[in-house]
Amino acid sequence: MGKKKFTLQLGEKPYIISAKPDGFGMRLSSMLIGMYLAEKLGFNFGFVWDNSIDLDRFDIRTKISEDIYYFANDMENVSSIFSYFFLKKYYITDYKIQKNHGFKLHSKIRTFDEIKSPPFENEWGWYSTDIPPYYWLKDCKKEEFLCIVRDIYNNKFIFSSDYQQIFDNVNVINEKINNFIALHIRGGDIVYSSLRKHAGRKVLEERFFPYEIALEIIKRHTNANVKIIIFGQDVKSNMKLLNYIIENKILPKNKIFTVDEFINQTFSSLQRVFFEINLMSKAYAIYSPKVSAFSRAAMMISGKDILIAYEDIFNVQERFDIIQRNLFSLGLNDLQIARSLFYQYTLSLKLKMPLNICLEILKKALYFDRDNDAYRIYIIDNLFQTYQHELINRYLKIILNNRYDCFLKTLCDNSLNVFC
Repeated sequence: MGKKKFTLQLGEKPYIISAKPDGFGMRLSSMLIGMYLAEKLGFNFGFVWDNSIDLDRFDIRTKISEDIYYFANDMENVSSIFSYFFLKKYYITDYKIQKNHGFKLHSKIRTFDEIKSPPFENEWGWYSTDIPPYYWLKDCKKEEFLCIVRDIYNNKFIFSSDYQQIFDNVNVINEKINNFIALHIRGGDIVYSSLRKHAGRKVLEERFFPYEIALEIIKRHTNANVKIIIFGQDVKSNMKLLNYIIENKILPKNKIFTVDEFINQTFSSLQRVFFEINLMSKAYAIYSPKVSAFSRAAMMISGKDILIAYEDIFNVQERFDIIQRNLFSLGLNDLQIARSLFYQYTLSLKLKMPLNICLEILKKALYFDRDNDAYRIYIIDNLFQTYQHELINRYLKIILNNRYDCFLKTLCDNSLNVFC
């Protein structure tokens, strides 16, 4: 028998429902914002939970090999994360609620009164979002929002015994470390999964944090009386960055760490994520890409405005030069180098560099990731812009003779209309 349609009972308050299909950072953000909005509006809050994430179709899996040690965003059953009492109060199981990213709620600038009054997105209310409401509610104040959300996390979230133990362990570790900044080097799935072959997906470019730029940020803290913890899913690349810093005497070992030095190595992938997001929230500053739900969730549960986007530290020219200067310093694997080169290519376009120079950067990216047909598509786009139609014809013949199925799949499934 299928689940019943979710409708409000006579006199029942409307709902804010979190139904995100993404990774843990997105889901936690959506739940926190949903509970905040429900509290402010006098609504009910509920959430649904899928044991898979929306990116599973891109084969984003943990990868461990000689060159790569990367943890994917795996998901677990809701009952292994939250307590019975929390689930009984907020978890919706008996009714049919579709997965939803919550785009409608933040699709335009509103006020609290506007979203409190019908018509709603659904007859029962609104889907929650991961975008903080101070971006899209005119009367929402950032400082007040962060304070309330911190209290919601500490007082209303009740975790299972295993996850509560991790939560408590983070507090103990934080007392020992004391006064650190976090570098959240986002980009594992963008670098190692088939997502990297999606030409033109802006969100992938916005979420990438090049190790070359992380290195530059660390160099800027050489004289600061502060510790640095490197966070991120790419364990081997994190270690290469750490070792470079120590071997080149940029910082002593007692000033810089990777998060893996504090993580219980028996943790599941999601337990690692939970540990990281809670420890990150203890930092006095988090350096991250401009778009990172994970870092933003850590900021929200900290209750403080501690998020710093590296794009706000370095301008476009500075970022281009940093990549150029540091590209081969760390000895990163080929896929990381390819992604940094592609990032440098996007910067070269913003700088309006000659297209032949942009093309050379693209070719280097392809050299380090020969299986990535997205780079071939960008090369063709570059050649179109310089009217090299004969060269395009020759290049396409070579591609179709050697990579017919792979190239057409990347073009048709992932990249159509990108350059229109």
